[in-house]
Amino acid sequence: MANEKGGLLTGVSYGRVSTLGQVFDQDGKRRDDGSPEAQRLRCQRYLKNMSNDQVQYKIIEHLSDEGKSGKSANRPQYQKVLRLIKTEKIDFIVSTELSRLSRNVADFLELVSMCENHSVKVIIIGMNLNTVDPFGKAMAMILATLSQYERETTAKRIAENARSRLLSDGKINGAAPLLGLDRDPKKKGHFIVNKEELETVKKIFKLYLEVPSRKILLYRLKELGIKNKGGKDFSRHSLYRIFDMARLRYRGKWHINVENKKKNQNMLTEEKRYRLIDLPHGPLIDIKLLDEVVEKLDDSASPRVRCSGDHIYLLTGILEYEDGSTFYGQPAKGKQYRYYYNRKNDVRIRCDELDDLVIKRLKKYLRGHECFIKLVEQANKMKSESLSEVEAELKQLREELQKINEAESDIYFQLKNSEKRSNPDFMEWLEDQVCELKSEKDALKKKMDTCQRVHQELTNSQPLDNTQKLLSSALRQFSKLTPTQKKRFVTKVIKRIIVKEKECIEIHLAVSEFDQVVEIADDSEGRLELTETKFNLGKTGRGCKTRTCDPPVMSRML
Repeated sequence: MANEKGGLLTGVSYGRVSTLGQVFDQDGKRRDDGSPEAQRLRCQRYLKNMSNDQVQYKIIEHLSDEGKSGKSANRPQYQKVLRLIKTEKIDFIVSTELSRLSRNVADFLELVSMCENHSVKVIIIGMNLNTVDPFGKAMAMILATLSQYERETTAKRIAENARSRLLSDGKINGAAPLLGLDRDPKKKGHFIVNKEELETVKKIFKLYLEVPSRKILLYRLKELGIKNKGGKDFSRHSLYRIFDMARLRYRGKWHINVENKKKNQNMLTEEKRYRLIDLPHGPLIDIKLLDEVVEKLDDSASPRVRCSGDHIYLLTGILEYEDGSTFYGQPAKGKQYRYYYNRKNDVRIRCDELDDLVIKRLKKYLRGHECFIKLVEQANKMKSESLSEVEAELKQLREELQKINEAESDIYFQLKNSEKRSNPDFMEWLEDQVCELKSEKDALKKKMDTCQRVHQELTNSQPLDNTQKLLSSALRQFSKLTPTQKKRFVTKVIKRIIVKEKECIEIHLAVSEFDQVVEIADDSEGRLELTETKFNLGKTGRGCKTRTCDPPVMSRML
């Protein structure tokens, strides 16, 4: 501990501001009110008044975090305070407000516990708060809970206000200017069209459709001298941002509740559903051009396909041997045929034969197959039963959470009573209640998160009754698709294809509701001729015997 001889207590003062706007005014000068300097002076004056003949308080250092939120303990100067407490180099810490130290209950309780273990006082100005005293510690915990509650409700209120303005008059909260859109000087959060820049955007999109990728487009823009907003050269980030807006602002749209985009919208309340909102300026660029750009972006974002030249191997990435080793595409000498080759087991299969057989088997299986229909019925029944159970559990958890929220509100109102606050027994009881409610609330939230994930999995997929129709319809149009579209379709429908040692192939469909092995009868249509060939491995000149095979097919629905 610090030297206490002569009643001298040494410690540090701590200050914090969430934004730099609280430090500097519009002219760049430091503020006098809630700035770090104002907090330091207030701490000094308070401790000077507290000092007397028996105890003297001396601040050896003022620590301040600027532009840091109190909801996180990851603050450099706050971490230094913790180190000083652990090494017992100080007797106290002082701060102007509780929220300056922390807006997170768990972090503040950890601080209180650490100070208690090392006999360090926590002094909050204006509260006469001393955490060594049981009453002071209970009061600090309750105030920390209310501070966290205030932060959460403030964040919620800001989000709701931003959503309301977006829905009512199209104001985008926090949006930046964009090539083709300038800030409206008369209406904050609104934008006006810049027709000259829009022509540049159209030229960029048309150039993109002519070149292989955005990376090459970036070089082309520099060669042509096409600049970004303000005459600046395009960077990778600024160019990609324009393409991101091809889905939104250039269409005259903006989105709300982005965090819920991938959730089942039917299970969300109206105000929490993901939606696209019409912006006042409307579409800025021809929708057909934007659709072409977005389609090319989606194609380029698809998983890369291993290929030779311009050929796309349909089953690479999903075709594997029984031991888990993968097949990759490989042309034979002269490129007369192409193969799926597994180097570890020295097996190769002709691409054209296996591709045709897999598609033919899928079509035949989905064409009114009795077993498929039976699986759909069973899956629908199980899904309905599970969904009912999960919904009932969710309802019960929401009711329990509502009761806890009501209990917290009751504590808040009781805390307003000055007579009760002066009663040590009441404050001790209140401390126990706060801890107990927080523990119950955390446990309930974990259970609710688990139930909601299960509920989403049960409701997020297409109705099972439509599965057969959707797959059959897509397979009928399969021959009209481009190689890239065929690859994308197959990787979505088929999870993996396993070549077995017992001369059979398993097709695992990517439909999680089904879990049954269905054997397809062995016939000439399902068998490819087994041959042995000589295959030259690279430039070594060493040949090896490999087999080209696809015996009777077994399909497994997962």
